[in-house]
Amino acid sequence: MISGPEPRCEVPTTIVVPRRDRFLSPDLVEDVERWAPDLRIVRVDAKHWWPWTHPRDAAELLLGRA
Repeated sequence: MISGPEPRCEVPTTIVVPRRDRFLSPDLVEDVERWAPDLRIVRVDAKHWWPWTHPRDAAELLLGRA
C-alpha cells in the first residue's frame, strides 16, 4: 500500500474528450475532478486524431476561443 497525500492539480485544467475515439474511452474522465478541482471537460464530435487533423480547432478550444 502506498501512503502519502492524494495527488492534486491546482491549476485550471481542460480535458478534451473525442466522442468517437476508438482507442480511449470517454469513461477515463470520470472522477477526475477529485484530483483537478478547477476542471473543464469538453466533449467534441471527433475521432482520436482530431488535434492533429484539426489543429486550429484544437488550439482555439484550448485557448478558450471556441
